[in-house]
Amino acid sequence: MENVLKKQLYQLSEDYILKRIHNAEKAMKAAQDAANDDTKSSAGDKFETTRAMMHMEIEKNGKQLEEAFKIQNQLKQIKIKDCEIVEESALVKTDKGTFFFCISLGKLIHENQTYFVLSLFSPLGVLFNKKRVGDQVNFNGQHYMILSVE
Repeated sequence: MENVLKKQLYQLSEDYILKRIHNAEKAMKAAQDAANDDTKSSAGDKFETTRAMMHMEIEKNGKQLEEAFKIQNQLKQIKIKDCEIVEESALVKTDKGTFFFCISLGKLIHENQTYFVLSLFSPLGVLFNKKRVGDQVNFNGQHYMILSVE
């Protein structure tokens, strides 16, 4: 059975990651441009301080870019399929919310509904892994009843 909602959530996840990649690349370019502009108009200690700050900014954005590429590669490995137990690509409805288990992105809003996009390796994902409809999960004082798994 084809699950349109899971494909839509997968696409939203992919779009979210692409936006993170674009933002990190844009921030790196802006920091590099700022460092280059400052070399033309500054001298002495101010120049060195600005250059060091821009280098730190480039490194920070480089790490964010690397992490976004890593998550993107993880997402590419996931195949959307029907699920009877909680596993990779499962869409799980509980009495406390709906979870899409693929990669760790957090909360996504789709058609005015909130979905939590989590990895099976996240603390909550580990507890949900291999559970079925009717099973219960307890996490940080919250009690989750699994209503459906797709």
